[in-house]
Amino acid sequence: MTFVNNDASQTESLELQDSSLLITSRYAQDFWKHGILPDTDVTTERVSFTFRCISPRFLNSTILLGDSNTAKISFGTGSGTLGAWMPGKRVKVGHIEALPAATEIGPYRNIVIHTGINSINSPYSALIPLL
Repeated sequence: MTFVNNDASQTESLELQDSSLLITSRYAQDFWKHGILPDTDVTTERVSFTFRCISPRFLNSTILLGDSNTAKISFGTGSGTLGAWMPGKRVKVGHIEALPAATEIGPYRNIVIHTGINSINSPYSALIPLL
C-alpha cells in the first residue's frame, strides 16, 4: 500500500500480507492519498474491501460555543463570514455552566469553546487555577 501526502512531498509504503486488515486514522484519511497499486507479478485475482464513513456535509464543519465576544463571527457564504468551506453555527454560551452536554452538540468535526468565566464564584471556579 502506498501513502502520498496531499502536497506530494512525502511518500510512504507499507507491505501488506495476504488477509491483512488495515485501519487508518482520520488524519491518514484526510491528509494522505492512499491505495494499493497494481502489481504486475500478481497473476491471481485480488479482492480488496474498503469501508468508509464520509459525510460531505460535515467534512470541515465547526460549532462555536461562545460568549458575547464571538457575536460577530458568522458562518456561511459572503463577505464577513468564515466561508462555504467551513459550514457551522455559533451557539451563545455566556459562561462555563451553560456549555451543552457533549451529546447535545451534534456531529461537528471541530468544536471551539470561547466562553468567559463570567461567574467566578461558581462551583467550577475551584477547577480554574488562578495565576
